[in-house]
Amino acid sequence: MRKQIFIVFIIVLISGLSFANAVNVNTGNNKIQELEKGNTIFVGGSGPGNYSSIQEGIDNADVGDTVYVLIDSSPYWERIDIYKKIVLKGDIRSKPEISGRLDGTVINVYADEVTITGLNIIWSGQYFSGIKVVSDYNQIFDNRIDTNFYGINIIGSNHNLIKNNIFYNNYISNIRLTDSEYNTVIENEFGHTQDFEYSIYLTSSNDNFLYHNNVYESGVPVFDDGQNSWDDGYPSGGNYWAYFLTDDENDDGICDNPKDIPGGDNSDQYPLFYLYGQGNMAPNTPKISGPTKGKVGELLTYKIIAFDPEQDDVYYKVWWGDSSSADDWIGPFKSGEEATATHTYNSYYHFPFGIAVSVKDENGNVSPTNGGYSVYIEKSRGRQILNLLDIFEKYFPLFFVLKNLL
Repeated sequence: MRKQIFIVFIIVLISGLSFANAVNVNTGNNKIQELEKGNTIFVGGSGPGNYSSIQEGIDNADVGDTVYVLIDSSPYWERIDIYKKIVLKGDIRSKPEISGRLDGTVINVYADEVTITGLNIIWSGQYFSGIKVVSDYNQIFDNRIDTNFYGINIIGSNHNLIKNNIFYNNYISNIRLTDSEYNTVIENEFGHTQDFEYSIYLTSSNDNFLYHNNVYESGVPVFDDGQNSWDDGYPSGGNYWAYFLTDDENDDGICDNPKDIPGGDNSDQYPLFYLYGQGNMAPNTPKISGPTKGKVGELLTYKIIAFDPEQDDVYYKVWWGDSSSADDWIGPFKSGEEATATHTYNSYYHFPFGIAVSVKDENGNVSPTNGGYSVYIEKSRGRQILNLLDIFEKYFPLFFVLKNLL
């Protein structure tokens, strides 16, 4: 009996582990992890104990330390090897420059869990990289990577985060992934390459996530012969492609057609119609639908809809074109959620009443007002009869006498 119980326990344990593996699907690490809280080592400048070269600072750092590169001594003419878990950091605003002098890869990342941020990495030289990564779980963000043969070259490496970097004027590719999986490439600016080659190049790589990037390369900007994700679903969207010409008929900020990715059968299913991350943008001009005719005293119902590029909640304000004041802001509504507004006109006019509607997001960004809708209000039948009686009483006194007699 005990043997049977033990066998059942083992089966349940194995099943549980299998289930855990089945449901724990990696959907892309898109968040920057908290930086290490070790000691800070300074490179450059004239402070006491500051190192004169970045490599010297790295060599003397302990695991978990931050090597802070000061702008004072920029540019730094050296090529760097990182073989321990550290944070290599410069000032995000000024971005100290590290130059490979056209003589080799500027930064080689051999250790796992390395952070590189706030630097300008240039001039790797032919067939070399600005940053070459051959390790896992690194994060590279808020850098400028400029005038290298390859901008970032990720080889046989997994679970790295490449976020919010500016790539410009690199010769062959801005970023290249080879034999790599579960890397996340988001919120980057990919400028033109010198040779107008593939700005983003993936080969023999699968299960990577690439979205919310702005890609400015003309011609064939990307290549991917694996199975990778090029969007974050709807309505979050994919990437902005500067030379992808299509429409956005419903104004939701997503192109009406998917963007094919050359090299295999991948596609960006939800390419962005607008540049990603250009500050918080106002919603699109709202659309209004409803009756174009009505009667005095009739309750009229209108539908209003607008989309916000960042999917912020929205509020609407309506001007009805009569003597009433504009409604207060109504909301909040989800981006793309249909709102309802009602109004009753208490008078009529020989010309239609113009209706105007505006929308703002939760941050106060207001869209252009849509003033292109109108409604023609007629007198109600009861009102028409009363007006006719008034005319008879005014111009035919005998009618007034007869009405009172009746």
